[in-house]
Amino acid sequence: MNISPVAARVLHVTDSHLFADTNGALRGTITNLTLSAVIDHIQLSGWPADIVAMTGDVIQDDSAAAYERFRTIMTPLGLPVHCVPGNHDVRTLMKAALDSPPFHYCASVEIGNWLITGIDSCVEGDAGGRVSAEELARLEDILSNTDAEHVA
Repeated sequence: MNISPVAARVLHVTDSHLFADTNGALRGTITNLTLSAVIDHIQLSGWPADIVAMTGDVIQDDSAAAYERFRTIMTPLGLPVHCVPGNHDVRTLMKAALDSPPFHYCASVEIGNWLITGIDSCVEGDAGGRVSAEELARLEDILSNTDAEHVA
């Protein structure tokens, strides 16, 4: 996908740690309310982002419903949302919920002279991360097929 602006305006969101329960809290913070407040603030600001980069830990409770909550909160932005998993994410659930437009799972997009690509370092059942040989090969292929001057 290629979007036309010269500069890339990326809204970076990370570590929402959502729960299926709208009152789910992490260390005393109701994460649903926090993410909703952030998105409301962005919408009121009028800042014109090209895409949203969601860089992991979308959910906290390993539930498909928490990913659906994320979709519900983010959809009103009207932007492509590029997601990569974090160590609290469940790859299979995340891909199922966040790999159909306007959501993209570990996808690449060219905006002006920028290539922005998502890399999956999720290790199923492990709190750590690792970039697999297959993922490195996928990245090499992406990089060899772009004319973008900058990569993120």
